[in-house]
Amino acid sequence: MKIACIQLDSVWQDAKANLQALEAYCDQLKQDSVDVVVLPELFHSGFSMATEKIQQDRTGLVYSTLSHLAKELGIYVIAGVALKSASNKALNTALVFDRNGTEQACYIKNHSFSFANEDQYYQASNQQVIF
Repeated sequence: MKIACIQLDSVWQDAKANLQALEAYCDQLKQDSVDVVVLPELFHSGFSMATEKIQQDRTGLVYSTLSHLAKELGIYVIAGVALKSASNKALNTALVFDRNGTEQACYIKNHSFSFANEDQYYQASNQQVIF
């Protein structure tokens, strides 16, 4: 099994630019026969507390692009994404897509980085996720 970890130089709070940067790696991932690609926490925005600006939903550009990428390349994708929640706080998640582009797991961060006041902007969970 080949696992690739990509550390993007994220464009601050610009999901489109960060998705384009990710897509630039597609040929290399395919050429290297990668099985799983892992992206950083909040890869689409940088570690931003401007959740009203960066949060995504499951019908939006970030989610659909990750799903499409997984299916197109036939790989698993694990990516850190700020998702909208029912509360006024976003969810700092790790989404897992299978080779068909189907979401297989969603881990919501359990322990906020309080030094950066993450707990004021992101809703924590207490659930563990195995996939």
